[in-house]
Amino acid sequence: YEAGGGQMVRVCDGRALPKGNANAVYMLRTFGGKAHEIWDVADPARPVLITRIGDGELRDTHKNWWECDAGIAYLVSGAPGWRVPRMTQIYDLSDPAQPVKIRDFGLHGQDPASTGFIPMYLHGAFSLGASTNRVYMGYGTNKDGLVTVLDREKLLKGPAEPTKENLQYPEIGRITLSALMGAHTVFPMLRMPVAEFDNESDGKVRDFLMIVNEEIVNECREPRQMVWFADITVEATPMIISNWTAPEKSGNFCQRGGRFGAHSSNESIAPVFYKKLAMITYFNAGLRVLDVRNPYQPKEVGYFIPPITEMTDKRCVKIDGKDRCKTAIQTNNVETDGRGYIYIVDRANTGMHILELTGEARAIASAPSNRSSPIAPASSTRPSASTTSSVPTLMTRRSMASSNFMAALRSDCAGGEIREPDCKRLLATSQSQPPRRAQQGGGPRISPAGSPARESGRRSDIAAPRPVPVSGASRTAGATRFAFP
Repeated sequence: YEAGGGQMVRVCDGRALPKGNANAVYMLRTFGGKAHEIWDVADPARPVLITRIGDGELRDTHKNWWECDAGIAYLVSGAPGWRVPRMTQIYDLSDPAQPVKIRDFGLHGQDPASTGFIPMYLHGAFSLGASTNRVYMGYGTNKDGLVTVLDREKLLKGPAEPTKENLQYPEIGRITLSALMGAHTVFPMLRMPVAEFDNESDGKVRDFLMIVNEEIVNECREPRQMVWFADITVEATPMIISNWTAPEKSGNFCQRGGRFGAHSSNESIAPVFYKKLAMITYFNAGLRVLDVRNPYQPKEVGYFIPPITEMTDKRCVKIDGKDRCKTAIQTNNVETDGRGYIYIVDRANTGMHILELTGEARAIASAPSNRSSPIAPASSTRPSASTTSSVPTLMTRRSMASSNFMAALRSDCAGGEIREPDCKRLLATSQSQPPRRAQQGGGPRISPAGSPARESGRRSDIAAPRPVPVSGASRTAGATRFAFP
């Protein structure tokens, strides 16, 4: 993507942004490593460039955050003069066509006027908006990690000159991690009741922060990067309370090739999963599903490792000066939606999988019914899962023709939940596809926690329908569009 691709996007509906066009859907993306762009993707086949920020003057643009209700964006950039490749540029993007810069921000020591020690660079921010008045920032990926808890109002309205005093002014608390780990993803879980503390007179409701490190070296050639939980109820003195990692011996992951270790979590705060289940990508160990209702004792309740396909790329290490390469799954990013669907993408070119939970994990989530689901529900045409397993279903284009989906689509269109042009396109597409029933055996299985992981692509519980590989990638005016068969 160095020439102009985007490794991370955020999307805001024009009806949500204070000054947005109600007929637009805005996508904020990085442009290679040198700029940020906003596109109108209301018509996905014909995206329109709205604006470009920092054209050519930035470096290492990366994982942004965009508050759709306020329009405030925290852009991860390498600004001219700053001493690190990534810091924060804060913009008001409430009118995407007219970006307004608020300030440059980072840690003292990263700013242009500093000398001496340089703190680790930023990876990404997470804002819960004006209602909580908090922004969380994670620095480092696989080493020298640091997390800061910031007062959002002070951050946005405080003095902008990047002096030591001004950079420290919004900070409420910080967590200094070991030199062996970073802070790739930070995910706040606030006002969580802890069942163990139900009978306590105080402290039964607490604030937590999940911190996910990133493994960046193949075949276990660096310290293990994991998932950590911090109690941030007393923000000035947060403390790490627990951690979790996928067990290496369950799948001999260090020998499988590619990276083994944590990378990222889902970031949706939709009620279906929030404060109940967390989805963690673990590269060659696939997707791991954690029960986080008690962050003092997180536990795994399922996992899914995609099968290797003909598209899956190799990952190499140097042995005696020569490359030793293995074909390996590298589950990279994950996101969820309000219906309870899980979307994972692979770093080694395997494509996208869309998953659904059943069994214990679904019970924990209290996932909604499939009324508006484009994914065929678990039914009598498939064997029942045990109470400890979670079974995903893969979406294919033809599955959109199921009667429950069509009824839900018409209902959502009538209620204004889906735009009229999209309704026409989806209805036309769905009606043109013959219905396809779920086949015996269902989709690839999210295995019960603790069971041995089978080699990707050779698992006996992989059955039709097969994963649909992403294909037909094309470029339109610098934007990447993906078509599914």
